[in-house]
Amino acid sequence: MKAGTLWQELHDHPELSWHEMKTMEILKKFLRDESDLIIEERNRWFYGIHREEEAERTIAVRADMDGIRSESGGVFHGCGHDGHMAMAASAAAAIRNRKIGANVIFLFQPAEENGEGAKRCLDLFREQPVDFILGCHNIPGYPLGTLLLRSGSFACASRGMILKMTGCQSHAAYPEDGISPAQAIAAVLESLRTFESRQDQNPRMMATVVSVRCGSRNFGIQAGDGEICLTIRSETDDGLQTLQDTICGAASKAAERERLKLEISYQDVFPDTYNDPYTTDFFYRNLERIHLPVFTLQEPMRWSEDFGWYLKEREGLYFGIGSGPETPGLHTPSYMFPETLADKGGKTWLRMIMTASKYLESFK
Repeated sequence: MKAGTLWQELHDHPELSWHEMKTMEILKKFLRDESDLIIEERNRWFYGIHREEEAERTIAVRADMDGIRSESGGVFHGCGHDGHMAMAASAAAAIRNRKIGANVIFLFQPAEENGEGAKRCLDLFREQPVDFILGCHNIPGYPLGTLLLRSGSFACASRGMILKMTGCQSHAAYPEDGISPAQAIAAVLESLRTFESRQDQNPRMMATVVSVRCGSRNFGIQAGDGEICLTIRSETDDGLQTLQDTICGAASKAAERERLKLEISYQDVFPDTYNDPYTTDFFYRNLERIHLPVFTLQEPMRWSEDFGWYLKEREGLYFGIGSGPETPGLHTPSYMFPETLADKGGKTWLRMIMTASKYLESFK
């Protein structure tokens, strides 16, 4: 089966985070038919191992599996994870009976979109002696197949932040008898405007309001509770913590002033995805020598990627691969991973694996 055919089958069966059951069936069948991987199944994820005699080092390749919700409420591969899987599986087929100089593990990870999958798959490091891990994302707007590298933060840290304020509802004719969160919510929203214009700071910080609620649409009742939902992000974990502390402080002051109970919770937590400068430079120099087109990103991607959890425990590299200048943006209704990139990307993966093997060999 060709990579493009595999991509089409995966594309036709998108599944949400933690529900990638059919996806895994498709992948495991392909890998058993087309590769020499030894499949290891785990709870809602799996990996396959290409073993080589006398190999002393192990390289891992991560591919994410989940789709996202469409505007109509359905599910589609609006982030290109169908392509990520097809490229990785194509590389697994390409190294069949081939000497890489290292063992190679292909990790197929669930639940990247909500930031939970990588943390579950950290168990791989307890089970296998992984020395180096590679991950990538297709990036629209860049020439098809172009490698995108960046030293330092490749993708931002982010998290969802929920500020819930509770007072006491009252009849709308007697607002003095209740405690409304309206003024406190307004004060917090005003304080967030600071972060709309601070893109020149280092590290960059952003606070994006995704929803605001104050009471309900009942014209006889003054609101007694409300909430603000934010996505906060920064190119570093430290920057994100500074931003979070600032918002918490503003919310606490506003709630105290208005005599409100404040509850703060978090979800969709992503760390920064940070590439070591020495490692990135090694890959850049070696990829140029084999005449692969490489582009250096000047700024980190604003989106987040849970691959950062792996890089906090092992050496590794996260990179981008251009999915075409005319390809619509990720998570947009018209986005689709280019089928032609499935095979091309598989060949790129092979070169990245070989370069990782060379990198590990340089420390002997």
